[in-house]
Amino acid sequence: MFSRTNSGIRNIHLFYSRCYLVIVEGSSDCPFWSNFFPNELNGYKRKLKSVGGRPEVQKYIHAMSDGEAKFVVAIDSDYSLLLNRLYNHPRIVETKCHSIENLTLFTFSITSIIQNLSHDIEYEVHGVNSWLEEFDVVTYPLMIADLLIEKNNICKPCVKENCFSFLIKNNFPKFDSRKINDFITTLDLDNEEFNELAQLLKDFKPRFHIRGHFFSSAVLCFINNEVKRTCNKKSLSIPNDIFYAMSIASLQSCISTDPILQNIQEKALLAVNDVTTLLSQDN
Repeated sequence: MFSRTNSGIRNIHLFYSRCYLVIVEGSSDCPFWSNFFPNELNGYKRKLKSVGGRPEVQKYIHAMSDGEAKFVVAIDSDYSLLLNRLYNHPRIVETKCHSIENLTLFTFSITSIIQNLSHDIEYEVHGVNSWLEEFDVVTYPLMIADLLIEKNNICKPCVKENCFSFLIKNNFPKFDSRKINDFITTLDLDNEEFNELAQLLKDFKPRFHIRGHFFSSAVLCFINNEVKRTCNKKSLSIPNDIFYAMSIASLQSCISTDPILQNIQEKALLAVNDVTTLLSQDN
């Protein structure tokens, strides 16, 4: 494909007249990033383009190195913040949390989803806060182990796409510390390096920095149980796509009050101003 060659990537903006282009990983990322990039700015309309994953995005980031590429890249940070590997480029916008899920699932959004699904508008936030605090404490060693594997390029699986193997029992949102510690032992990591990293990053909470799909699966398990308990139902299972849509829907109302989200929006606006300035030079 033309857009996959180096020259094609650098010139992809030519196919989108009077638009500024934002490259994202997958199509599911578009609803998230649309909250941060304006529909139109400086006479250019927004165009979000998903390219099929992180390896493909890297090609676009590489094309930026010569300064000629006239588009914006918006990506998850993964562990880049914790490993001090964030990009320093005016047209690369990173989440600074591991994934989109870490930014869309917080106290307000989780509480709101439970209230809407249970029809209980008086459901209070303290239950959500308590669960999140426990999640941070119990899963912290798992996050550190996963980060250490990433840092040292160790080819061992750690944090998975879901949390189920570390729960006390199936579909119950409480983690088993013994299971987590036993699993970490099997990884045979350097204990001294593990302890140093755990101490260094003690202020970083897993709710923001552990892998997004893992965190999302834990939150969904918690929501299912809370709604089931509140409504006195025997079982409940919210489809993943509905869950994602509900979390995105609550995001816009929080940007003005959440400093992390505000920072992303500010960087997005700076990136758009930068790229539209470059685009205007072609006219």
